[in-house]
Amino acid sequence: MSYDEGLLRELGEVLEEGGAQVGHIKLLIRSPGTARGLVSVLDGEAKIVYEEAAKPTPRKRWFLPLPEVVSEGRSGIEMVNRLRGEGYHVGHVAKSVMRSSDFKVSAAGVTYRPVVVDGANFSDGERVSENVIRVATEELGLLVPPAELAALLRRLIIPTDHERLGFRWVVVMHNLINDSSGYPCRLGLAQNGNTPALNPYPGNDSREWLPNTGFVFLKRETTLPAY
Repeated sequence: MSYDEGLLRELGEVLEEGGAQVGHIKLLIRSPGTARGLVSVLDGEAKIVYEEAAKPTPRKRWFLPLPEVVSEGRSGIEMVNRLRGEGYHVGHVAKSVMRSSDFKVSAAGVTYRPVVVDGANFSDGERVSENVIRVATEELGLLVPPAELAALLRRLIIPTDHERLGFRWVVVMHNLINDSSGYPCRLGLAQNGNTPALNPYPGNDSREWLPNTGFVFLKRETTLPAY
């Protein structure tokens, strides 16, 4: 069967008047079953039943409070030595991040009020660093934390807390800091076997995370130090 040019033009005009876009036509071309269904309707062998698509239920974005922590005025390398001395794992990459000039520490006595945002509240494709930060700061009204918070929290969050919170990884969403090889990283908490660890998580702001990740930010009422 062949269609003459005039008939095809007329069909195109009818589809255009019906609101069909180029994308709709391409979908029809790629779906021969749909075309056969339309023929059945036109032949009176079937009918179209319209049903309004269910609107997606908005996800509830929430966060959990973590223990308040007070800064001690220690340098990055002093924090590394203390954590290692107390049995925490701090690898050479995390150490290089904490020795960087971009790893700022506050004076003693600054109180941080951290919270952890549940990664499961983001769908796959949304759980990207830059989007998580946007949601936390713009929609939830939270603050981006300093990197030193990761080291301070490591001494407070014990293995049973990881289990209670339900996160395999807890990432402090501070501004990226390059390690000694020039790769951007964020610091976070993890369990290396039975050993609690302060881990570096490499990747830029386009990195996508797994659902069982918690993202640490600060409550709005936290007063950030001026370095």
